[in-house]
Amino acid sequence: MKIRKTLENFLIGTGIAISALAFNPTRAKADDVLATNDISYVTAIDSDGDRLTNSQETILGTDPNNADSDGDGFLDGIESANTNCNPLNINAPGMGAANTIYDLATTQNLTTGTLTNSLNPFWFPGGRIAYIESDANFANGGIYIKNVNNVSQARRELTTGLDAQLRELSSTPRGAFVYFHDALPNGKTGIYKINRLNGNVTRAIPTATQTLDYNIRNPSVTGRLVIEQDGTLTTSGNVWLLAETDNPTTSTGQIYAYQLQTSGLGFGNWDGTNVKQVTNISEDPNLHLSMRIARPKVSRDGDKILLQRIITNGNENGKTGFGVYRGLQDILNGTTGPYDFANSESDLRGDFFLSSPDRGVAFPGGFGGNNNFAYWTQDQRTSYTLNSALDFSNANFDIMVASVGVQPSGRFSVVAPGKVRIPLPGNQITPAVSKEGRRLAFADDYLSDGVVGGNFNLYAVAIALLAKVTQNMGTNLLDGFVDPSGLTFYGGRGDQEIDLTTAVPDDGYSVNTLAVISSLRAVSDAGSYGVTNIGRFKPNGLRIKYNASADRTTSNSLRMRQYWNTEDLVLDLDDSGAATSIDESTIQPMFYNNTSGQYEALPADQQISIDRPNRVMNYFVQHFSEYAIGGNLIRGNIPSAVKREWNLYEWIVYLIYIWSFV
Repeated sequence: MKIRKTLENFLIGTGIAISALAFNPTRAKADDVLATNDISYVTAIDSDGDRLTNSQETILGTDPNNADSDGDGFLDGIESANTNCNPLNINAPGMGAANTIYDLATTQNLTTGTLTNSLNPFWFPGGRIAYIESDANFANGGIYIKNVNNVSQARRELTTGLDAQLRELSSTPRGAFVYFHDALPNGKTGIYKINRLNGNVTRAIPTATQTLDYNIRNPSVTGRLVIEQDGTLTTSGNVWLLAETDNPTTSTGQIYAYQLQTSGLGFGNWDGTNVKQVTNISEDPNLHLSMRIARPKVSRDGDKILLQRIITNGNENGKTGFGVYRGLQDILNGTTGPYDFANSESDLRGDFFLSSPDRGVAFPGGFGGNNNFAYWTQDQRTSYTLNSALDFSNANFDIMVASVGVQPSGRFSVVAPGKVRIPLPGNQITPAVSKEGRRLAFADDYLSDGVVGGNFNLYAVAIALLAKVTQNMGTNLLDGFVDPSGLTFYGGRGDQEIDLTTAVPDDGYSVNTLAVISSLRAVSDAGSYGVTNIGRFKPNGLRIKYNASADRTTSNSLRMRQYWNTEDLVLDLDDSGAATSIDESTIQPMFYNNTSGQYEALPADQQISIDRPNRVMNYFVQHFSEYAIGGNLIRGNIPSAVKREWNLYEWIVYLIYIWSFV
């Protein structure tokens, strides 16, 4: 179906560039219906290209013929989408890192079905997702895998026959299994796992030989991924599966963690012994209403968690709040007790009120960057309730992002630049942050066909942060600027300043803004090197242009600090278990050479330090280029033991076969 002009109007007005790079459904080949390429761009509705329609500019009082009405270096459309900005005030946002603002840099269409609903995406290492697709009535669902790095590639079916409900998916750190909840033979709800390599579906919690007297659902697995020298993906230490439960009751259920076996016959299943209570509350301390804790989303480092709290009685029944906490590993190790929401004033490990029920139902998405950004989607109309979980007709869910850290009081909560709502047309629900923390996938019911309340399709976005850079501004004013990828700008050498006198605007960003942009895919050539997902996904990187006559030496270079983690190094994990990763011993800063058409290592005099044990590097940026972190490729596999995992029927057949020779 055609994307209607109302979509074009809305996208331009909300800071999303409508271009072949930012939003082009022709790049997404659906499995059942080909995407259209019949998009008409109507430029008259946005005369100055600032992402606000002319009619919107009339309402706001901005100049429809001036993309930057207040002359502060930020497009009017971007400023209107950020609460700490004003398109008519040159001093808002202010200078420096504390005034960074958000923009959606890229939007990629992942599915384009017209008679189906695609929901609940989950990312594997390297850029493939599992998701649930159902019919128009959200019934007859199945779990599928899609390659985000090649959306024209056919999806892969894992299982079918799921009933209508919103389910979270999860996986072990190395991506061997997909976990989901479904009905057990005894009528309870338990956690199943699918071996993504051979398609076997088995019970994980409880197994066929275990029992639980309560329901368990919506899993989130945490564990440490390891890349061996030969490229094999393994895990180190304990692996835990967190899930919402009906323990102690349906209306007051809490989050529990179950330790998974990492070897042997029960690999990937609960060990049947080790279980930890993660949350402890049955009543909202402000509303004094019964509540249950749901939909845990654990950070990549295994120490932080997003939680949904569901009111289960009173006028707010079915509404949710939303919280963020740290210190999860201490709970799993048994050194501290569960999060005590009832005593939230003294429990400084988190913020129970990141969002409250009167602000609309919220779906946790996960943590981005260096686990310092929280993502979720939230109903802005506050009309939706989980009592009608599949009715979004009167809702308006938007993407939310917040920087999280320790406040001066010692509480782990939102820190500067705070919470920001990034509006898109339609409802964005069931969000999920990618394994390396750079991308957000979600389901939307409008973007594919321009029909309010239409079917849901999947999209992925990268969120950029912008900061103000002015002519002759001392670079120390941007000290500490951190984008969601963890890329940190910490000034130049000495008192050097940035000269932007003759700089040319690039991709719609004004000359005096610093923007770190992420595309949506990793890059590797057919040879021996690759570029990680760090900071960008066909790296675009730092967008600073110098005066053409500037002396581009290390004396006036911008200086960058970049961290990385194991997940950043995995470029792909295909459905056969073959992994393509970057050899960490060769990792170094790289730039894209437009002349050679390849990424090349920065010259030695621009590389300050590479601390591989602590996974941090420092380097100079002397010119406008596409920057990334790269290295030599290694290709390994998921261990063969995972591939050989059999279901119960196959084991019985095998044992009968062996017995026949005894």
